[in-house]
Amino acid sequence: MVFEKSLYDLIRGIRSHTPNHHPYILRSISEARTETRSTSLSTKTEAVLKLVYLQMLGYDVGWSSFAIVEVMSSTRYKEKRIGYLGAVEVFREGTDVLMLTTNLIKKDLSSSNPMEVSLAINALSHLSSSSLSTDLFPDLLSLLSHSRPQIRKRALLALYRLILSSSTSSYLRTAWPRIKERLEDEDGSVVGAAVQVVCELAQKSGEGARREWLDCAPVMYGLLRGSETNWMLIKIVKLFASLMPLEPRLVKKLYGPLINLIKTTPAMSLLYECIHTAIVGGMLDARDEAADELAELCTSKLRTFFEDGDQNLKYLALYAMSKMTTLYPALVAEHTDVILACVDDSDISIRLRALELVSGMASLRTLPDIVKRLMLQLLPTYPTPLPPHYRKEIVERVVETCMRSSYENVGNFEWYVAVLIDLAKIARVDVGEMLGAEMRNVCVRVRNVRGAAVEGMSALVADRGQYRDGDGVGAEVLGAAAWVCGEYSPYLIEQGRALDILDTLLSPAPHALPAPQQAVFITAILKIYTRFVSTPREWNPAWKSEVELWTAKVLGAVEGYARSGDVEVQGRSVEGCALLRVALEHVHNAPARKSGYESLEADAERDEGTEAFASGGDGEKEEEEGVEGLPMFVGEVLGGLFGGYELNPVAQTAQSRVPIPQGLDLDGWIGEEWSLEPPELVEDDDDEESYYEDLRSFATVVDKGSHPEDEMMSKDERDRRAAERRERFKDDPFYIPTAAAADTGLLSDRARGEYVDVDSIPIVELSLEDVENEEKKEKKVRRKKRGQQSPQRQEVQMVEEEMPEGYEQASTPSTSTSTRPTNSKTGSNTRARKSLFALDTSRLKSLDFAKDDEEEIEAERLRIERERAERRRIAKERAMAAAAAAQPTVVAVVPDVVEVTRKKGKKKGNTGKGKEGEGGEGEKKKKKRKNRVVVEEGGEEVEA
Repeated sequence: MVFEKSLYDLIRGIRSHTPNHHPYILRSISEARTETRSTSLSTKTEAVLKLVYLQMLGYDVGWSSFAIVEVMSSTRYKEKRIGYLGAVEVFREGTDVLMLTTNLIKKDLSSSNPMEVSLAINALSHLSSSSLSTDLFPDLLSLLSHSRPQIRKRALLALYRLILSSSTSSYLRTAWPRIKERLEDEDGSVVGAAVQVVCELAQKSGEGARREWLDCAPVMYGLLRGSETNWMLIKIVKLFASLMPLEPRLVKKLYGPLINLIKTTPAMSLLYECIHTAIVGGMLDARDEAADELAELCTSKLRTFFEDGDQNLKYLALYAMSKMTTLYPALVAEHTDVILACVDDSDISIRLRALELVSGMASLRTLPDIVKRLMLQLLPTYPTPLPPHYRKEIVERVVETCMRSSYENVGNFEWYVAVLIDLAKIARVDVGEMLGAEMRNVCVRVRNVRGAAVEGMSALVADRGQYRDGDGVGAEVLGAAAWVCGEYSPYLIEQGRALDILDTLLSPAPHALPAPQQAVFITAILKIYTRFVSTPREWNPAWKSEVELWTAKVLGAVEGYARSGDVEVQGRSVEGCALLRVALEHVHNAPARKSGYESLEADAERDEGTEAFASGGDGEKEEEEGVEGLPMFVGEVLGGLFGGYELNPVAQTAQSRVPIPQGLDLDGWIGEEWSLEPPELVEDDDDEESYYEDLRSFATVVDKGSHPEDEMMSKDERDRRAAERRERFKDDPFYIPTAAAADTGLLSDRARGEYVDVDSIPIVELSLEDVENEEKKEKKVRRKKRGQQSPQRQEVQMVEEEMPEGYEQASTPSTSTSTRPTNSKTGSNTRARKSLFALDTSRLKSLDFAKDDEEEIEAERLRIERERAERRRIAKERAMAAAAAAQPTVVAVVPDVVEVTRKKGKKKGNTGKGKEGEGGEGEKKKKKRKNRVVVEEGGEEVEA
């Protein structure tokens, strides 16, 4: 064609028709379709190139697959390259013409032109279907011995793709010896490709199959010591990180190379991988001298990451130090300054990672400073606005850090209660439930903090501005504060704030709170009122009038909650009003002591009649005490109802420790065993037409055998009535016959042929669960005392947890940790395209090299034994020849050392009776005895 457009013209045309370029593209596709039918191969090649570009824009050009195969078969490299490009972009596993490319790729793999071989290998790695892999695997495997390094390298990487796409592990077992040979290739790029393949396959295999990769550890160790390529060293170090948990002997072997790399390498990527391998590989778990040296070196190198301006290095350093906190908290604490500086970083991900690390490195000495540093970020004066999820994370981390190991790091609980109250005021996020639960937990467990807690909580309750939506601390916190004030109301009496708190609780402000908090407020009102009126005071008219006034005021406020829509609030309000009405009646009828002169005269009369009172009965004394004191119902009954017992914490395992009483069978029926037969219907036969008006108006469900008339009826009479009913309902369109059910025998004789009211059959759900949830105690991590002396811990009166009788109480209260849900991400419903690495690798987990190589291993073992025996024989012959040649030579035999000395002439006066080791030893050497000669040959000791 004279006027055919090139790819350059197509791109210019699309840009000139923007934004409405869709019609132009459709016309271009139509023109390209015509060009693919041309007899000129160059025209087809240009058409395929344009279609490949349109395929990248999202248009389907799968119809051009046959033209692509034709271009792939061209003898010209330029056209063949475009054809292979089109095959990689357009072909899928289900393409029909894919089978036509098998012989074409096989021919190009054996070509003498390295460029064509590279094209075929690249296409095969993308088109690795099951049929192509089966046919071309031997050809690709033979290319591992190609004379050109670039072909060997490409063949290795393509072989990795074929191994992953294989349905079995036979490809890997066949290719594994050839892959190990490439680890010792003379070309560095081929060795790097082999290392890449081995590391990727090892990572994708399971932990059980990963043991098979240990046989390449010696070669990898040699590469680790001799290679200077950072990229290859990173891969080898990652491989050893996964192999060290499987082979503990690698840990000691790798101490020297890793320490050398950490000290000498200037590459931050390699440095981090070495540190990460030392942490996750268990090299720091030994806690010996070598591990301590390595840990100190790692922390010092990680500090340089913080000093670098790269944000990614800061994040990696925080991640690595968070893993070292459990093993070496003292070393991590030495870098507290740079870690706390990351809490104020502009990157929110670095802040979150720093929060995690800071919460893990807190101690008794550093906890107050850390909490203060974190709480400063929640203040309104903080310069940088923080997202809500980060503010919530700060509050959760502060509480979690203080709660860790049963408040091990909290030295002053009054400070901790003040922190909880301040967090409730400045958080401005939804953390009220967690803070409220923690406030109650601390007050219940720590007895000597209750006074300070009541003082702080009462300030929250008395502040009526906290009850407004959006401006206060939250309904959950107010509910917890009211609960603390009510439960420990004697502290309110001591502090003189009972009436102020009671006045706030009786105001309309709490009515704006949710129903659960309103129920807590009602109970708190009754508790504070009872404590207040039970204060030991003289029962005079003024005190009686005040008690009567407060009783009426509390009654009116509690009656206001009776109109609530919540059942719990209504129930508490009604019960409280009933008690208060009785209390008001008793207070009103109780006479008070007279005041002024009347009281003095009454006292004189009482003194004169002392004998009369003494001679009276006990009933008269009780009556006189009731007259002059607080009514018994208000002082004793209500006081015992709301404050009779102290509330103590209950251990989490207390329910599971409750012994089962003897004779109690939890698996047996509580009553009589239920019958599985359906109930009967008793109907009125006299009024037949009423059945059509209301089917259930005359049918009553009764238990089997419960109707006395039915029991007196004979079997023939019951059968006769059943037959009459079936005959009567035979033509009734509203009646469903039960003949099938009667024939099957599923129904009883009495129920056959009768109507069964299904709606009246009771549905009973039985659920017997025995849940035992016992949480293990966390191990406490003690830090070594370094630098400053830890602050003195405040004396704390911890309340012991309650357990059932007969069992020991828990020594330390266990704290529960909350798990935050993670958000699930949903992907968009787009057309899925096969990814380069989206392959099933589950079969690698069952890989077993030893399955087919047992005979080779046995033969290799026998060969080594034969060589070792031959070396022993040669060494023995040499030793005997040397002994025979040196006649004047004397061999001194010692237990562990062989020493050869020349025989010297005897000195005069030497009688041979010298000390041991001198003359005496010489006498021993003259005796004829068979001595053992040890000769060291090639690092082995051979006995001659």
